[in-house]
Amino acid sequence: MTTTKTKGRGKRRGNNGKNSSIKGGSSSSSSSSSSYSPSLDYDDDNHPSFWSVADECAHYAAVGCHIANVARCFDDDYRDARATSSPSSSSSSSSSSSSHDESSERAMRRHPWLLGIERFDPNDYDPRDLECIPEVAMNDGNDGNDDAMTLTITNVANDVTTICYVTVYDVDLLDGGGNVLSKGIASTTTTTTTRHTPSIDGGIRGVHGTGTVATVERECTTFVITCPPRTFVHLCSLARDRRCRNRMGTHAIISSWSEVDIESDVQPISRHPHPDDEHTCPMSFPFRSEYANVHDHDEVCDIDRGVPPSHRVEDGRRYRCTQSEYGELTHFFRGNLHAIDFACPIGTPLYSPVNGTIVDVRDRGVVQVGDTTTTNEDDAVVVMEVSGIAARNMFHWNSIMIRAHDDDVGVVGASIAGGSRYGNGGESRGGPLFVEFVHIQTNSCLVRVGDDVRRGQFLCRSGSVGFCPEPHLHMAAYRSDGDDAATVRVRFERSCSSRHGTTIGGGASGMVGGEVLSSTFLPRAGGWYDCGGLA
Repeated sequence: MTTTKTKGRGKRRGNNGKNSSIKGGSSSSSSSSSSYSPSLDYDDDNHPSFWSVADECAHYAAVGCHIANVARCFDDDYRDARATSSPSSSSSSSSSSSSHDESSERAMRRHPWLLGIERFDPNDYDPRDLECIPEVAMNDGNDGNDDAMTLTITNVANDVTTICYVTVYDVDLLDGGGNVLSKGIASTTTTTTTRHTPSIDGGIRGVHGTGTVATVERECTTFVITCPPRTFVHLCSLARDRRCRNRMGTHAIISSWSEVDIESDVQPISRHPHPDDEHTCPMSFPFRSEYANVHDHDEVCDIDRGVPPSHRVEDGRRYRCTQSEYGELTHFFRGNLHAIDFACPIGTPLYSPVNGTIVDVRDRGVVQVGDTTTTNEDDAVVVMEVSGIAARNMFHWNSIMIRAHDDDVGVVGASIAGGSRYGNGGESRGGPLFVEFVHIQTNSCLVRVGDDVRRGQFLCRSGSVGFCPEPHLHMAAYRSDGDDAATVRVRFERSCSSRHGTTIGGGASGMVGGEVLSSTFLPRAGGWYDCGGLA
């Protein structure tokens, strides 16, 4: 049995957005449940393009990410069970078991690819053996039981829900119906540059010189699992007697999990403390809807400077929201709950959503070896950039963060203040606001830390750096720039023609075709959007 744990904990883009040990299941912190079906005032609530939970899971399964948010099916039942059960009460134990069975059935209906869900009873184990139960268990079937060659997520804690990312490389895995689970790609691009001309800005924009680029891709299958307390989630089985690439890089018949390359990250999930928190400052749409909207010709030149025409990404597009609030893939913990993902080609121009100041820029790749500040012509710089669905990619990304100016937050934000009408009894309020773009293209930023920017100003280009099943922009807002900051909901201002052909903006609502459209919109997974809202 071999598993590789991911190392380190990244800021916010990691599972729970804080630095901590990778060993899960030992934390004593409790997890509270939060509503999964908020009323958020979406455009056209019943629009056919919007995804159901099954649609969203199917979208990511097609690129090798298999999702089972089992804990969402257990939240209500576990809250009730914890309030009534005690270890010495047989009746409450029976009630808890029944509740677990019902939740398991619900989870299996939602995620039918799973092998099964099993209730963990500590009374079935010697207390000394509990510490030996691995968070990711691989069964080679040596004991002759029926669940041979299976992969299982375990959570033996009494009151802690865990979030588990597991990536299995280069082998065929079978679901509960015996079908091969779809695979995706994890890639590492290594750029080695021998600098012969010093960078004019000390390396902020990259290294000038000659070099080589090498990309290594591996097939893999990634599982994203939320596991409730005292539960085993049986994920898949290893296909027997198939010639696959083993951990040594050669092709052979795989007969044991010890021959398979696996990496995992398992941690207690960090719930959002205020799921209905909403900021009053409306965002400008981060993409251009048409070049005619660009006020400054020089800005257009800046955008395309140094980019061959064949590689330029034209504006005037609409963009699909592939994950919104409470998203199935990664948007269910404090550092990501309100984030919005838009699928977009690598190199798509991105524009500032607020008037503000740049407070953080990370666009130089994931890992850098060498000195990029010296002028020694013989220096070699190695930059590694990861992409795809590997669990380890959760801790490496490119990003840029803006702190909104107080006058932008206060004056513009006041135009949409609406209290609880913006969702499930939540509160809308202003205050400090930080907005972050993640997965941006390496060396694409035209701004530095400390620069003031205005709404609509070109900042950088979209990319696919980090945990990216597909190229996309991950956009999130926070009330602080702390490592453990929780997200806050923000809405987008309608600033161009809507799908009905009418311009709505300036903080006013309008009546279009018998339909009332507010001055702002909130993207929902599956919908296509431009600066006018649902397109």
